[in-house]
Amino acid sequence: MADSDTQQNSLMEASSWTVVQSWANRAALPLLLVLALAMRLYGIDWDGGFLFHPDERAILMNANDLAWPSITNLGVLFNADESPLNPRWFPYGSFPLYVLKFVDTLISPFNDLGLVGLSRVGRVLSTLADVATIYVVYLLARKLFDRRIGLLAATFTTLAVIHIQLSHFFAVDTFQTLFIVTSVYFIVRVAQEGLIRHSLLAGGFVALALATKVSSMPLLLPLVLAHVFSALRQAPIPTTFPARIPTEWWVAGRRLVYAGVAVGVVFFIAEPYAILDFGRFWADVTEQSEMVRRIRDYPYTRQYVDTPAYIYQIKQLALFGLGLPLGLIAWAGLGYGVYAAVVRRSAALVVVAAFVVPFFLITGSFDVKFLRYMLPITPFLLIYGSGMLIAGLDWVRARRESLDPWAMASIVGIVAITAFYAFSYLTIYASPHT
Repeated sequence: MADSDTQQNSLMEASSWTVVQSWANRAALPLLLVLALAMRLYGIDWDGGFLFHPDERAILMNANDLAWPSITNLGVLFNADESPLNPRWFPYGSFPLYVLKFVDTLISPFNDLGLVGLSRVGRVLSTLADVATIYVVYLLARKLFDRRIGLLAATFTTLAVIHIQLSHFFAVDTFQTLFIVTSVYFIVRVAQEGLIRHSLLAGGFVALALATKVSSMPLLLPLVLAHVFSALRQAPIPTTFPARIPTEWWVAGRRLVYAGVAVGVVFFIAEPYAILDFGRFWADVTEQSEMVRRIRDYPYTRQYVDTPAYIYQIKQLALFGLGLPLGLIAWAGLGYGVYAAVVRRSAALVVVAAFVVPFFLITGSFDVKFLRYMLPITPFLLIYGSGMLIAGLDWVRARRESLDPWAMASIVGIVAITAFYAFSYLTIYASPHT
């Protein structure tokens, strides 16, 4: 009888522990997102209204100058010279400006924000974009690997200082990163599942990324590759050339055309004056291209003279954007991600690498090396790094079970050190700007 009671108690304890684990698993991601929101909203008015960030100030001023045409004069929207919605300023894409102007219009009947108030609204939008990025990072990592890696990558993104810092500005970086990560998520789904809605969503988010910053152009390569892999998955190319192209290739080609149409249509809606005022748009894009290569000399770019390409960005992101040891793991994770794509022959991992590697090769070659230029690939580096850590943990469990507690403790330690750096960084917002 005693043995029966003991067995029943053990079963009840095991059942209770399973319930606790289940609730913990369900609560982990929502708690992470709440923590991320709190960390990014903390000290959102850090500058006391002085708007020290020159790009933020310029974006706010240009957004503030936009106006909606009267309902009886909508035709003026197609006149680039007269349209009140033409920003006539294209160093960055117009879409974030329109989003801010729309929110300002909703608030203006109740409160005249002014430029400083507009900056606070913009920073909240920047924060929301970054928190949304964390959620998509989880979805993408889970799709590429598994849920454990999704949660770990989301945790690292939540605690990444570069994400926390840039969420405290209304610039385009957090918006661009959200649209890029979301684009890649749907591009991966195109490669894996090949549904038309994924092609349309991928094209739409690629367009939003381009309408936020033209440096998102490398997204076009994985968008095409994903459709190629989708066709190969259904109908591999035969060794002898057939008399006709397989139906699956026509279907994939049609989906790619739909994705291309989505890119064009959404881009025109999100940044119409890049087309209608193409001369000014191209002049501003060319100026930015010449600026980052120091063909044009500006005082604020001279700090990067004689800094080594690639090595400088790797070092800055590792030491300051992420902190050690996470920074080293993120860059090592890039190698792991490329290796995993080759060894596994995974179409999903290949299309991710088809964005990350070209983007880094292009951006890393710039003579001007603002750390924020690395933000669009930082979530992918954190996904790769998380995958590498969990793969190491699984290897230890399979081959060196006695070292399992040490391997687990190492991962917990990396998270703890990263959290310490993140909360230490937040203290700069606890006192007035000097």
